[in-house]
Amino acid sequence: MSNPAISLRPPRDSDIDLLTALRRDTALWHTLLAYPPSEPPSAAEVRDWIARRSAEPGGCFLVVADERDDPLGFVQVMDVHRRGRLGKIGIALAAKARRKGLGSVALAQLLTYARDTLRLRKLLLEVRADNFAAIALFSAAGFERVGVMRAHYGEGGDYHDVALMELIA
Repeated sequence: MSNPAISLRPPRDSDIDLLTALRRDTALWHTLLAYPPSEPPSAAEVRDWIARRSAEPGGCFLVVADERDDPLGFVQVMDVHRRGRLGKIGIALAAKARRKGLGSVALAQLLTYARDTLRLRKLLLEVRADNFAAIALFSAAGFERVGVMRAHYGEGGDYHDVALMELIA
């Protein structure tokens, strides 16, 4: 498979439809270990969320775009500890962009950005322990599993283990 051509860029107004669809995807929320709101978020609420994430000190919120510059998802660095030079990462792709190698390319670009632009030395993430595809993606990028939080994330009455992973950049 050839290396897909994607880029990371700041969000634009033209991205709001895709980002709103992602924020309304309940299954994706659970994959990202986030509890969905009781009501689907409006486009205005999604814009507010993007503004908050984009303004987070030391972090970033970037859109994953294809070769035509169409949005495919997003990546983020959040909860940055500036003195410790560490932060948590997250990645979310639209269903049409999954299982095509785009996640690994976006992740590699995010890791470079976090190291070279944000000057972070360590990156952390949390992932459901049964999300084998995501764990394989992060492991291939050099993340190591450093712990498990047992029965940590609840979904529909079931509780899932959450793996903690880290990468020294």
